[in-house]
Formats: sequence, structure tokens, C-alpha cells
Amino acid sequence: MAQNRTILVPNPRQTGFQIMDVLLTMAIVAILLSIAVPSYQQQVLKARRQATLLHMQVLGLRQEAYHLQHGTYGELGDLEVEPNEHYDFSAENVGNGTYRLIATAVGQQQEDRACQRLSMDQSLNKTPADCW
Repeated sequence: MAQNRTILVPNPRQTGFQIMDVLLTMAIVAILLSIAVPSYQQQVLKARRQATLLHMQVLGLRQEAYHLQHGTYGELGDLEVEPNEHYDFSAENVGNGTYRLIATAVGQQQEDRACQRLSMDQSLNKTPADCW
């Protein structure tokens, strides 16, 4: 009894990836990254800004507590300001009835062009309004 054996030889065009497959995949990934990375970077800037705005509100509460105890608003040194690597904090017009807290963007946060200088005063006037 003779057995018929058929040997299948793979077609060389059907094995592995061709250079066009790899190039097409790389082009798709590059397009997706060109869309995703700027969006991600904007969200990072916005998240840092939001954290700073929250910190400024905490500083405002500390100012009010200081005012209750001392009859005047305090300088930043009196308020235990935590260091922030994305914003520098300062205070202006500190006195018996007024203060203005200012956060100025530093480093990469300066890419947040419209919101580089954030401020809040004792009456909760916040500028720029679009950043709050």
C-alpha cells in the first residue's frame, strides 16, 4: 500500500511582516501620538493649575485665621506655604483689611500661557477669571 504524502511548502510571501506592513503601522502610531501627546500635555498643565488654585484657597483660609488671631493679614512667611515646583507664591497689599495672593508659573507650567499669573484677594476676587 503506497501512501501519498503531500508536502506543503509555505509561500515565502505569507511568512512574517513585510516592510510596508511595518511602515504603515509606524505611520498610524505617529498620527495617533501627534494627536494624543499635545492633549495629554494640556491636561497636565490644567491639573497642575487646579492643584495650585486649591492651594491658593487654602492660603486664603489661613489668611482669615491669621487675621482673626492677630487683627491683620499675614505675610507668606506667617502662613506656612508649602513649596510648589510649578508656581512661585507671593503676597501684595498685605495690611489690616487687604491682601492679594499671587501664584506665578515657573518652568514647564509657563506653557499655560493664559494662566501664568493667578491671583486672589481678601474679597475672593480671582484673576484671570477664565483660569478659575
